[in-house]
Amino acid sequence: MESVGFTVTALTYVMVMLLALLRRSGPIAVLARMRWLRALGRISYCVYVIHVAVNVICHALLLRDTPHVSTPKGLAVTILAALLTCALATLSWFLLESPLLRLGHKYKYEKPAPASAGSYIPLPPLHPGDEPAQPVPGQVSPEAPLQDSPGA
Repeated sequence: MESVGFTVTALTYVMVMLLALLRRSGPIAVLARMRWLRALGRISYCVYVIHVAVNVICHALLLRDTPHVSTPKGLAVTILAALLTCALATLSWFLLESPLLRLGHKYKYEKPAPASAGSYIPLPPLHPGDEPAQPVPGQVSPEAPLQDSPGA
């Protein structure tokens, strides 16, 4: 029965996305273009990675307890942890992630040259003492392997 629920959830998200794409002036599209939501989307991975640690540390330092929201103090510390998480994720974006992305976009990656017909890629032996893999008939075999020096 769970798989039916997942399917319904997935179809619901597909419909929401289609509505946002097809009705550009509709409420879903307007909501998706909100500046604060796009900013949250930019930092969302860092928020995902650090939120638990920040929440646990805040509760440990301020309340000397594990995270919970069953008291007003616990709720206040959790809200503080959420704000601190967003602040740290924003710093991470501007100081680390964005500069690294810009650096990565400076490089152009080339496609590797296709292997020529008859090329041979030697495979190492699976276990010490085994013979190296033999080439398939019709392939060009590699040069004879170098002999290990005595005492090595």
